[in-house]
Amino acid sequence: MNMYVVKNYTGAKTHNYYHNINLNNNINFYNNIIINKMSNKQAIIDNFQILVQYYKQEGDRWRERAYNLAIVAIRGMDVPDITNIKQVKNVPNLGKQSVEKINEYLETGQIEKVEEVKQLLVKEKENNQILTNQRILGKFASVLGAGEKTAEKWWNAGMRSLDDLRKNPQLLTHQQKIGLKYYDDLHTRIPREYITTFQLMIRYILAKEVGVNGYELAIAGSYRRGNKTSGDIDILVTSKRLTLKRIVEILKKWQVITDVISMQQEKFMGIAHCPSGQYFYFHVDIVFLPKEQWGAGLLWFTGSKAFNIMMRAKAKKMGYTLNQRGLFNKDGDQIPVYTEKEIMRALHMKWTPPEER
Repeated sequence: MNMYVVKNYTGAKTHNYYHNINLNNNINFYNNIIINKMSNKQAIIDNFQILVQYYKQEGDRWRERAYNLAIVAIRGMDVPDITNIKQVKNVPNLGKQSVEKINEYLETGQIEKVEEVKQLLVKEKENNQILTNQRILGKFASVLGAGEKTAEKWWNAGMRSLDDLRKNPQLLTHQQKIGLKYYDDLHTRIPREYITTFQLMIRYILAKEVGVNGYELAIAGSYRRGNKTSGDIDILVTSKRLTLKRIVEILKKWQVITDVISMQQEKFMGIAHCPSGQYFYFHVDIVFLPKEQWGAGLLWFTGSKAFNIMMRAKAKKMGYTLNQRGLFNKDGDQIPVYTEKEIMRALHMKWTPPEER
């Protein structure tokens, strides 16, 4: 009896889930996976998932990894659907073969290689149940603070829905309870306009408490890079008159912060919203930075990940270490560069604005 693994990717962030199935006959698999109402984006992801399984069983780790990366790349695209091949040109981690298959799907509504592979994976009668199980595991793993292992643990405990989890709070950590409470909101992309409004509100509140000159604040992450939507909000703050604890107390008093996930000396994680109730709840991180670390912290938390990796590699090549606290020489002494531009200049780099990172 042959055994094959089915892997699925679901939720706002990408996860892997496994479900063992018996393969007794080479007959149709996933024939119902692409329905008329499904978006091209999701259908392409589902097609690539099938190719991942095929190359996994064939032992072709290179292609397995390539299509896994392609799935992550497509998931991360800031578009609701894919309708034109130009949308996927120059997307990181989308190789030539992946782009060709996306184009094939857009032109014909299917991918020939996938249609061949379907016949090899599993009996048609198991299709619906397998998909259901995978999607349940996917939802479980996308709960804040969960993951693959936790999803499997909940499954083994007999949980089959988010409602089952809500009825069994003893299975949940504090963070997971919050993630379940705001599950739908936390899987909703935050419009840029909303983040701009939220930033103005935070500035107003802090100015009322300590004055306009009592702090410095920036929204980092994908927002600062110019993205139209973000998965969460990253706030950087430095102040000689405020501590992180005091900032959180102020925002709780103004009913901006509703739930605390974790609180450390330099970083807060929690749930926030606009007190008017006009908008949904979202995940917010507040990072408190000493003034001398502001430039490095702003650079680090703005990203992107690829840009940060490139800069760290360049610093290492020059005998330096670059992290969110600053630029350091081989003896661990901080180089006196305190802004993004100064750090880039020290690394012999031209200034790269956040929108191009």
